[in-house]
Amino acid sequence: MLIAAGAALGVVGAVGSGGTAAAAGPGGPVFDVRAYGAVGDGVANDTAAFKAAFTAAAATKRPATVLIPPGTYLVAAGQRLTQGMTVSAYGAYIRRTANCGALLKNFVSKPAEGSTPKEGEEPYRKLSGYTGDGDIAVLGGTWDMAGRTYQTQSDAIGFAHADGILVQDCVIKEVPDAHAVELYSVRRGRIVNCVFEGMYSTSAYRWMKEAVQITSATGEPNLPLDTPEVVTGCVDILVSGCTVRVPEAGANGADPVGPFAALCGDHGAGAVAHRGIRVIGNHIEGVLSDGIRAADWEDSVISGNTIVGAGNYGIRALSFADRQRTGLVITGNTIRNTSGEAAVQLSQYPGAVVGNNSIQGTKQAGTATNCQGIHLLNSPGAVVSENSLGGIDGDGIGIDGSDGAMITGNRIADCTHDGIAAGSNNLTIRQNSVTGVQPVAGGLYGRYGIRVYGTATNVSVQGNTVRRAPADTSPNPAATAVAIRATAAGTWVTGNDLRGFGSTTWDSKSTSTVLGENLVDAPPVL
Repeated sequence: MLIAAGAALGVVGAVGSGGTAAAAGPGGPVFDVRAYGAVGDGVANDTAAFKAAFTAAAATKRPATVLIPPGTYLVAAGQRLTQGMTVSAYGAYIRRTANCGALLKNFVSKPAEGSTPKEGEEPYRKLSGYTGDGDIAVLGGTWDMAGRTYQTQSDAIGFAHADGILVQDCVIKEVPDAHAVELYSVRRGRIVNCVFEGMYSTSAYRWMKEAVQITSATGEPNLPLDTPEVVTGCVDILVSGCTVRVPEAGANGADPVGPFAALCGDHGAGAVAHRGIRVIGNHIEGVLSDGIRAADWEDSVISGNTIVGAGNYGIRALSFADRQRTGLVITGNTIRNTSGEAAVQLSQYPGAVVGNNSIQGTKQAGTATNCQGIHLLNSPGAVVSENSLGGIDGDGIGIDGSDGAMITGNRIADCTHDGIAAGSNNLTIRQNSVTGVQPVAGGLYGRYGIRVYGTATNVSVQGNTVRRAPADTSPNPAATAVAIRATAAGTWVTGNDLRGFGSTTWDSKSTSTVLGENLVDAPPVL
């Protein structure tokens, strides 16, 4: 299926005027849309030629390739992808010229109630599991949904209940208020080296629209299909080498074509987990909401991505089903200039690992009073290790409802709230470096390098280094290195380097704090 260009498809001669397929290539016979009358000059209507080529390929009932040579093709209808089909469109520009739904899909939409298929139309078939048409590849091409003009909500490319999907080297643009690629109960899906540029939307819900939706069957609000009795999640999905970018502005200034809400994920179908999701080596810039939205993912990896200017979260992992999900690793990502909540937030992910990420420039949005570089929420036993965080307009690392989490070996610099804000039980906070905590003038929070608060019990604070910002760079430096609130019990503070705070090293209002040997300028006042 990994066919790079038309020359590799085994097209050994011209196709006759009757539309006979060329010699079989590695993926079976090849059907060239030009042999069926397509012009590709950006003027002619090539809809009928596309329909004829796709129909002929499907009629073989075996693997076949539809070849779309370089050119600009105007089409007013989408095409049906069948079992084993490859579409090779390197150098081609395909532009939609009607509100006709998706340009490519592997299913027949559920008809309106009371309607019947027209003569020659494929009948609707209810799908479940991974029984739909699969082993499908879409290779190359620019797929322009022309959402500014044709504004009815529609995905560009959709797959449902399929096993074996490859979308590679495609550019997908101007999608009207939906997704570039929808993976709806798909197994073995690969989205590789694609560019997602532009979504048309004037909706208040545009924050929901991921470029690649990884979702499960919840009925017609997702796709025009019946909901099966057994809901099927996605399994073994790779999104790699892709780019999400802000499109060029239109001529009218206030352009409703903007970026997608996220590279990938979901926004509400939480009935089932998705497993084996890998999001690796992508570049994401200027998304409306979350760079990557890991919604009900298990046994999954988010690694090596660059995320710049996300509107709310850089990476967000959550469960819409309000269930704990396990086996998530977030590592080696670079996240800059996030505006809103957190560069990385985990909610309901026990035992997750967040390590070796670079996070710079997380900012509060609107009237918010705090944000985090990394935030653990209801994720007991999670590990946050060896991350580098700087320029956080709030807490460097926040831990809430995440008993037994480990916060180790992180570098945290230049926060306006707390370096580490610990509000859970049995935490291990070790070998972290917190420097340059600089609370904003008049702020209610953030006077501390490390703060243990709430009813947190038996927190271990050991081997950390805390330094305040130099006086000549911060008119409002951190007041204390370590603060233990009165309601926190059994905090053990030992082996830390807390020099530079003079007589204000400590602020412990808890009588049960246990102090060991620490490097300080003055003895603690308890």
